[in-house]
Amino acid sequence: MTIAAGFLCVDGIVLCADSQHTGSMTKFDQKKIIEIPGKDGSWLVITGAGYDNYIAMAVDSLEERFEKCSSNFSAIKDIIKETITEIYEQHIWKFPSGWDVPTIELLVAARLASGEVRLWQTAFTSVSTCRQSAFIGMGAEIAQGLASWIYPNNGGYWRMTQIIAKEILAETKRISKECGGMTHVCSIPVGNEGIRGVEVRTDSEFFGNLNYLLGRVLRSVLDKRDNESTFQGELKIFEEQMQKMRDLAQDLPDGREWLMMFHRI
Repeated sequence: MTIAAGFLCVDGIVLCADSQHTGSMTKFDQKKIIEIPGKDGSWLVITGAGYDNYIAMAVDSLEERFEKCSSNFSAIKDIIKETITEIYEQHIWKFPSGWDVPTIELLVAARLASGEVRLWQTAFTSVSTCRQSAFIGMGAEIAQGLASWIYPNNGGYWRMTQIIAKEILAETKRISKECGGMTHVCSIPVGNEGIRGVEVRTDSEFFGNLNYLLGRVLRSVLDKRDNESTFQGELKIFEEQMQKMRDLAQDLPDGREWLMMFHRI
């Protein structure tokens, strides 16, 4: 099973996905984000949820069409629509009635040679433009709920969105046991900066520790038996940890904020 997410940022796009594949007899890890370079400096970055063979077919078809199409958003959206419609009409909807019919969903990010970016989501044969964030696969509703809590309505910057994306997937995998493995995060900045891929082998407790500390503060607020000094003590611990996190962020060079993911605060 797969959980994948896409975030439209102020200065780019972030895609992320878990790495767990379920075979007939076993489970294994494999990257689910595919990066396809265009002939003129443009890029497609694709991830999908559903049946692996049909996702692979979609990626192959998109790669062939992307090589031949004009590098503009309208043409790219058209090839996504053509690909997904072809797969459903010629393959998936040909299954006899009563069979376990496969489905696939895709998140497709594009960066033009001009440096502009756009993100699309598919559902059956529909293709829609993502305005803020999109989620596909098992646990998508959980991830959507987490994003509504911690992802800003006006979008974030891609360097910090990497951290948010990783945390959303880590928590979704914890709740939805069908997803698992590593987390892959791929960032597509606006402009000509290189596409960044990060492989997170373990899920740290970055937000987890903050949630625990904040929970202690909230419990102290709500517990009528706590006196003022107890509440102030819990609040002070939380403030110290927040300051420690800020100091760590200030010490990191530009573009390396994602390293915070690997530190337990």
